[in-house]
Amino acid sequence: MNILLKFLIVAALVLTSCKNNSSEQTADAAAAVQQEEDSLPADFMNFYMRFHTDSLYQMAHITFPVEGYLPNVAVDSVAPQAHQWQREEWRMHRPINNDSGDFRQEYETLNNMVVEYIINDDEKMAMERRFTKLGKDWYLIYYMGMNRVSYE
Repeated sequence: MNILLKFLIVAALVLTSCKNNSSEQTADAAAAVQQEEDSLPADFMNFYMRFHTDSLYQMAHITFPVEGYLPNVAVDSVAPQAHQWQREEWRMHRPINNDSGDFRQEYETLNNMVVEYIINDDEKMAMERRFTKLGKDWYLIYYMGMNRVSYE
């Protein structure tokens, strides 16, 4: 009985420790995304939130045809085939649901362009979208669906 009690105490401590590390990692990832979002142009996140919640607004803020790649076309292969997304085939983009913690989101700002990467490290897959400011508004100008990528 004494050995069983010791085992249960050790198991409880191990499980609590693992849960705390997971919570800390989730908090660290959320802080990193917040820091990246804070470095984006001031009006971009308002655009980004509306883009993902208002279908009419989204369609009006895409420069069709949109250059990019279909999902699962092995973009890192020797000669991937580019795709031009047409209005008729477009599917509404929604906010990323990352409750599982499988994805990380990164942004890169280049002049009047914001490049967004949504990455699944375990699967070595990524999605890329490029937004640019034309006049007073932001527009989606490039979309690569989720594809296997090689990166270091």
